[in-house]
This record gives sequence, C-alpha cells and structure tokens, in this order.
Amino acid sequence: MVRRRRARWGAAAATAVLVLAGCGGGDSGASGGSSGPVTLNVGVLPVADVAPLYIGVQQGFFKQAGLTVKPKLMQGGAEVTAAVVSGDLDIGFSSVEPLLIARSKDLPIQILSQGVQAAPSVDASWDGLVVTANGPIKSPKDLEGKTIAVNALANMNELAIRTVLSRDGVDVKKIKFLEVPFPDMPAAVAGGRVDAATAVEPFVSVSEASGGRKLLSFFAGLQPKMTIATYFAMKPYIEKHGDVAKRFVTAMNKSLAYAQDHPDAVRKVIGTYTKIKPAIAQKMRLPYWSASRNRPSIELTARAAQRFGYTKDKVDTSQLIWSGAQAG
Repeated sequence: MVRRRRARWGAAAATAVLVLAGCGGGDSGASGGSSGPVTLNVGVLPVADVAPLYIGVQQGFFKQAGLTVKPKLMQGGAEVTAAVVSGDLDIGFSSVEPLLIARSKDLPIQILSQGVQAAPSVDASWDGLVVTANGPIKSPKDLEGKTIAVNALANMNELAIRTVLSRDGVDVKKIKFLEVPFPDMPAAVAGGRVDAATAVEPFVSVSEASGGRKLLSFFAGLQPKMTIATYFAMKPYIEKHGDVAKRFVTAMNKSLAYAQDHPDAVRKVIGTYTKIKPAIAQKMRLPYWSASRNRPSIELTARAAQRFGYTKDKVDTSQLIWSGAQAG
C-alpha cells in the first residue's frame, strides 16, 4: 500500500514538471496584478482543524486583505497537495508529511502559515487512536497484528502513530494500515472493519458517542503543540504573487488567533462544512491554533519521515518554509 501511495507521488511529480514548464507553477485564481482584489481557491479537509479559515471568511479578515477565499473540500493532504502542484488550487491545507514527500521529490512547495497544532497536553488532545470501549485492545502492545485506519496511506497520522508506538516498544511492522475517510472511521471501528482508527475531531467525539474509546494521543502524545498541518503554495506562485501570499498569511494569522480565543464560534462554524451533529460539536475537544509554526516540530517530522522510509533523505526544512512569512 505504501508503494501504491509513492506511485501517486510519481504521477504528481510528472504533473509538476509539466505545470512548471508550461505556466510557472500554477496560477488558477490570482491572475493579473497582485495588489488588487484576488480570489483564492484553497483546498481543505472536512475536519475541525480548518475552522479558522471559515471563521476568517465570516469575520471578514480575508475581505479586509482584499481576498475572496473559496474553500474546496478534499479527502486527504496528498490529494490537496497534488491539486496545488497541478495548479487546480492556489493554496492548500495539508499535514506536514505529504509536503515533506513532495519536497523530497524536488517539487517547489513552500509552507505559508500555520494550520493546526497538537494540543498543549495529552489530556487536552483533539486527536486520538480510537478502539472499541470493551474490545480486546487494552494497551498499545495489543495493536500488533491488527489493522489501523488512516485517512490516507503513508500520511501524517500514520507517521505519528508509527513513531509513538515504536517509542512504546510496539513492532509497527506487524500492523496493517487501511485507508478510511475520516467521517467513516467511527463506523469502521464500531463495525469491526478495523481494530483502531487515527481519528481527529470531530470524529474522536463521534466515535466515543458510538461506543469507542481513545487509547492514546498520537499527536500531543508525540510532542505537545507540534505543527500538524499548514497552508502552503507552490514557490513559483509565491514568487509571482508575493503580496497575495503576505496578505493571506496576515489574514490567516488573525483567523487562527480568533478561533483559539472564540471556541463558541468554532463549534458553530464546524457544522457549516462537516456533517457533525450540533450536540457533538458542543462537546468535542477543539484543536489548538496559533500563528507559530514551531519549526523544531517540523524538524521532528522530517526525521521521522526519513526513519520510516517516507523520504530517502532528511528534507531541508529551511527550503520548505517560506521566508516571507514572519511567524516563527
């Protein structure tokens, strides 16, 4: 399955060569001068992580920056990344790991702003490896020989759970990973299709409401406040539309801060782009947001990606992060 995922990246790399040779890295929305009003197509996922983007639209932060943001819902970070590479999207939201893979294949992708971070503590974690409450899995060691659902194969969730379980002495070579969309994870666990699932909110709460139990945190349990996902674009696009990129980062940073300080607004907006029930949205643990990209945690992910063979060599993260963004 991992080989199949890498084949997808081979196709994405081929697409990137054509795109970069033909039109400078994709330019689907910000045509013409970059100092005036611009419409941006932004790829996102149907999870709580991206609530700040929707809140930023509602609060007018992007409008104030002369930007019209059009979110495009997709299934996983690799799909978003491929769409940005091909020029179908201007900006994408993705976990760090697919961006590292893309960069290792010489795709000129750069991180613009923070997307979402792990919780400050395990107790406050919004991620969770969920299992059936009364099932046979009582400890991480019980996962050997079992099947774990991830929203996309060889992605950030899989990388994080491999790292955490290996640290706990689990032989991760004995674990099978199965691709299951986030919204389908609670039912997959409850129905026995998988033994565990790497869920994030709101689907951790959905699983708990349907007889699931959180065994551990694979993000906060790896490193509190670590950078999980970011907003990114192609380097040629950024170089051509530097002013647009800066305006996006400014508006995004305002949106992240507002979301962190206004949990009620977050709970309300989540229902506009997910199918989560209001009752669950009111109880779920919310993600952690700030403008800081937490560079050391991106380095941690880069080392883990090399360790588990996601990238052949460790990616130079100084080339991955856009220098024009001010947050550290």
